[in-house]
Amino acid sequence: MATKRSNYYLSEEMVFNILSFLPVLSILRFKSVCKTWLSIISNPQFVETQLINSRKKQASVLKACYDWRVYSIDTCEESFGLKLPSHCNGMVRYIRSCNGLVCLSDEYCNVICIWNPCTRQFKMLPVSEKKAELIPLYLGFGFDAIGNDYKILRIAFAEGCSFEAEAELYSANADSWKEVLVPEIEESFWHGPRKICGPDINGVLYLEGDGGLLAFDLHNEVFGEIVLSLWTLDDVCGSWTKKFNLEIDFELNRVFLYLGFEQFVGLNYVFGYKFYDYKKKATKNLPFPTHLTDVKAVVKFTESLVSLEGFQLQE
Repeated sequence: MATKRSNYYLSEEMVFNILSFLPVLSILRFKSVCKTWLSIISNPQFVETQLINSRKKQASVLKACYDWRVYSIDTCEESFGLKLPSHCNGMVRYIRSCNGLVCLSDEYCNVICIWNPCTRQFKMLPVSEKKAELIPLYLGFGFDAIGNDYKILRIAFAEGCSFEAEAELYSANADSWKEVLVPEIEESFWHGPRKICGPDINGVLYLEGDGGLLAFDLHNEVFGEIVLSLWTLDDVCGSWTKKFNLEIDFELNRVFLYLGFEQFVGLNYVFGYKFYDYKKKATKNLPFPTHLTDVKAVVKFTESLVSLEGFQLQE
């Protein structure tokens, strides 16, 4: 019998590699198999490898409305439902996602939570020293790969005063907020109808305002103004290159979320959200509510085991 068992022996390296390709919910179940597997799964190198493998897969979409769901784009069907941390129920206004972590905020960006929906761990952030009456303009969430730090950018202004934007940055490593200098920029930038802070791209957040973009480097913690163009900005040389020419038919009124692999989530004002494949020039319906006001946000989501200092398990 001993010889027979040895034929089925898996080295720790093989277990490491096999587990790193599995969905997070499956990986979590395997933590109870034995102490060796628990040690492998708890290893920071394994967490990083699993995240790298997860990024190579087709992205999922997290939909937030009266309930929270993660959908597989492969099948356009629900992968699993989610339960918000009890501290966050009823408060969510802003939703951002990065490396499997989701940043949730109330309307004034005063109560902020970082949450891993897959591991059901979360952390309530310390309250900023900024006055509560500040009116939020932007909330950005991203990862500083050089400093190995997750950061949140909050830009707001004081109501009733001469308009002057104020910015502060939260560092997960320091577990604290600090002020950052906002560059002098045309006041009209802040007054446009679209105040969007996109997901971070290679450690840079991009803020869309009236007639332009602001870039915020999460590592150097500085802003830079970018002249708005219809093409894409090359990260290396800083030049614009044409990436896509979307010839969208009447099925889509708007494209607003890029998932990678030349795939998008778009919107039809009558029939709701759709998945658009640029290569195949094809659309599929997403099973979201058709009433657009029922949907708070739709964000790209990558499953991960990433955890932060101070995380606690949901009840």
